[in-house]
Amino acid sequence: MRPFEAPVDYTAPNYTVHIENGRVVAAFATDQPDSAFPTVHNELEARFLGAQPFRNKPFQLSSYSATRKRSDGTLILSVSDTVHVTGGAVDFVIRDAAGNVTPDAKADRIKATNELAQLAAKHIHDPVAAALLKSYNEAINDPSNELTHLYEIRDALSKKFGGDKNTRSMLNISKNEWSQFGKLANDDPLYQGRHRGKQVGQLRDATQAELAEVRGIARKMVLAYLKSLG
Repeated sequence: MRPFEAPVDYTAPNYTVHIENGRVVAAFATDQPDSAFPTVHNELEARFLGAQPFRNKPFQLSSYSATRKRSDGTLILSVSDTVHVTGGAVDFVIRDAAGNVTPDAKADRIKATNELAQLAAKHIHDPVAAALLKSYNEAINDPSNELTHLYEIRDALSKKFGGDKNTRSMLNISKNEWSQFGKLANDDPLYQGRHRGKQVGQLRDATQAELAEVRGIARKMVLAYLKSLG
């Protein structure tokens, strides 16, 4: 399974990027110093962090390599990256108001993934945005503490907007979603949650449905915040 289910192409000020089947190639139309390559790598990493909440699997960008070649008299630099992703099923589907999977769920999922990836790359230098993406990444890479890391997202946003009510209003999160998120991630006696030390002997593992619910609300909050930045 790849972070992106379909090929992705985008253009940056000095280069173009093609992502397909776990391989990334960035091409420059003019010669560039080696110092330009980390910028490409960092931008890619931000995009993959943005895609991660929809795929819910760890990824790792390999070290890049650069090659210079001439094509029709034009100097091209290609910076390649290989992406390694742990296998597994897709966690995210699109459902209608009745709870049914929409007929074009895959296309909608690809569109949503690309949108969040683009927003993540655009706003990665915003401290709160970077913190949200980091927390989601840590939730995926540390599943035994997943709900604790996801709760960090709600906590960071509440601090940013000055309280729960303001945050819900700013990000269009319903009171029910907010409460359910807190119940599962903070209150219930779950091994993956925040207060397991207070409930020794009563703990249980969160169900897949409970994890999916918290992930979905966390993803909604991250996307809403990134959109709020413009």
